[in-house]
Amino acid sequence: MKKKLLIIALIAPMLLLAGNAKDKVEKPSTKLEKVTQVKGSILVKGYQQIGATLYGKYSHKLKVDVYEFSNIKTKTKTYGLSIEVDNNDKYNSTASSFIDYEEISSLIKGLEYIESITKNPTKLKNYEAIYKTNGGLEITNFNSTSGNLVAVQAGRYSAKAIYLELSQVKNLKSTLSEAYKKIKSLKKK
Repeated sequence: MKKKLLIIALIAPMLLLAGNAKDKVEKPSTKLEKVTQVKGSILVKGYQQIGATLYGKYSHKLKVDVYEFSNIKTKTKTYGLSIEVDNNDKYNSTASSFIDYEEISSLIKGLEYIESITKNPTKLKNYEAIYKTNGGLEITNFNSTSGNLVAVQAGRYSAKAIYLELSQVKNLKSTLSEAYKKIKSLKKK
């Protein structure tokens, strides 16, 4: 009897954990993520890099790609972009986040505010001003010993970050504006 109780005591937590792991699978948070998970249809992906690659501290890189996903079965198109961060790790060095077309203008406005913070807006010693997108992109203006820095973190599951000088935010904003215009022109065709 004791043996049976011991076996049950050991197996029960494992079964509970297995059930919980199934529940923790995250659902797509952007239209672009959702369309890539459609089964039983052909998905045609069109993409291109927009603007120059940005280089941050520690030789980390950031690039912006525009996407057009076409579902052949439903004859629908989904537009957006991805921001990819490469932090030069030996293994698994890149992470990216999708941003739907409808969210790009809000992201640009968020960057404008992030860029406008040149000194601590609080009465406390340290601060962070954070903008987040649905696809897991996080942009943070914060104070450091060397002045203001902006962290751009991409990836929902295995995030990677690049650290930019505040002056580099205008380059990112310009690239995102260019990407927005590119997608807008694609949608007209």
